[in-house]
Amino acid sequence: MLKRVMIVALILSFIPAVAERQRERPDNKYKEWPMVHLDCGTFPAVRIIVARQETEARGFIRNGRSFLPAREALERLGGKVTWVQSQKAFYARFPRRDRTVRVTVRSRNMRIYRYDMDKKYSAGRLVRTVRLDAAPFVCEGRVFAPVRTAVDAVSGKITYDRKSRTVYITPPRS
Repeated sequence: MLKRVMIVALILSFIPAVAERQRERPDNKYKEWPMVHLDCGTFPAVRIIVARQETEARGFIRNGRSFLPAREALERLGGKVTWVQSQKAFYARFPRRDRTVRVTVRSRNMRIYRYDMDKKYSAGRLVRTVRLDAAPFVCEGRVFAPVRTAVDAVSGKITYDRKSRTVYITPPRS
């Protein structure tokens, strides 16, 4: 009987330590945030402001990176987005910036080309390849890309306000 009492007492003494560790786990750091519920998971929500206008769709945090629907952000930055199903990629053309951007789903490489108006179905000449910190993915029929993808595409500025959980994207001056 004494052994059982000792075992129960020992177990009870560890419960506060386990609860404290549970509170500090990284996945609990967003516990109080509003969440975005998608077919591919539930994620902490982030507001995305592009060119002083909030995006319709909510952005979210996945594996420590902010994601947003790529088409909406790129179009708000002045791009014309085309999806190529056979390549699982989209092209965003920015004639004013003289650039075309190619982003492939599940690839961490974003290619930036010099825009060529004469070639409707060609990206143009490769200028550089940018390594993304996270790969874009498809969920609910939309491509979600890291926020930085949109900003790197047009050399804009990005800032994050931790208190309001808001990402601000400022396009470059024309």
